Amino acid sequence: MTDKELLKQKALQKAKKPKFVRQEAHRRKRLGESWRRPRGIHSKMRIRKAGKPARVAIGYGSPAKLRGVLIKKWPGKRPVLVYNLQELENLDPAKHVAIIGRTVGLKKKIELIKKAEEKKIIIANLEPAKIKQTVEAKTKKKKEGKKGKVKEKTKGKSK
Repeated sequence: MTDKELLKQKALQKAKKPKFVRQEAHRRKRLGESWRRPRGIHSKMRIRKAGKPARVAIGYGSPAKLRGVLIKKWPGKRPVLVYNLQELENLDPAKHVAIIGRTVGLKKKIELIKKAEEKKIIIANLEPAKIKQTVEAKTKKKKEGKKGKVKEKTKGKSK
């Protein structure tokens, strides 16, 4: 199968796949809906009785070639976590989408954004325009703060 056919197949499988919910989640608010394997000896869900919610099983998996590949926003591209410039340079814009790590500071984020724009790599988890606005706002605030401190110092010296 070609990659396009596999992508279509993955999209179909994803559409058919049920939402796997935790047993008894609809009864007790404190449980939450995140999946947990049913383990009770009398559990109807564990023995797969008809009319009970579906259980996670290997048959719901996507094709092995396409595990981790995005299908909606950037079809056929793999998301890759990036923390520095070297990791960004290793990416292929035709195959990958960059996700900048959350521990990366603002200064390095700006460098990564510039490099990504040069290489035409998509950054999935942030918008470059918003980052630029925040940087401008922070620098402006910093400058205003410094001006205020300088004025206070000069006032003290004149007296």
